[in-house]
Amino acid sequence: MVITATYTKIEGREPMYNAVPSFYVAQVVVLVCVKSPSEYCCVILPVNEAERAAQLNLDHAYRKGRLDGAKKKPGKVWVSLDYVPQRRDASRLPILREEQEILRQFMGKWEFVAPPLVCLLLLYDRRGKIIHRAEVRGGIVLRTTI
Repeated sequence: MVITATYTKIEGREPMYNAVPSFYVAQVVVLVCVKSPSEYCCVILPVNEAERAAQLNLDHAYRKGRLDGAKKKPGKVWVSLDYVPQRRDASRLPILREEQEILRQFMGKWEFVAPPLVCLLLLYDRRGKIIHRAEVRGGIVLRTTI
């Protein structure tokens, strides 16, 4: 699932996660950073911390206008865990670094995840075909298939 910034999310009228009232409410968010089907990193964090990071992302990527003052159009939300892109507007860098620091706190840490929880990670190619599958419990990969 790709999270897309909508006008209501950018304006702060709707959260990024648990935006729709439902019986099901997310407690954790899993961010998957993929280099290749066999090389990826998962960051599992509580939904409140994920929401805080997402709001920082919206702050530096969408809520600050363009250099000419125009509003930005909604689009996909993404973040890099270790790369800080060059910015023409240096005021965005502290916000970007703060967002990355939130995510770094949870890299490789699975302690808050309940032991019976099994995460199923599926990687798809551009045509929608599953190219890699991994089952993870407590930070340990139980089974992978390609």
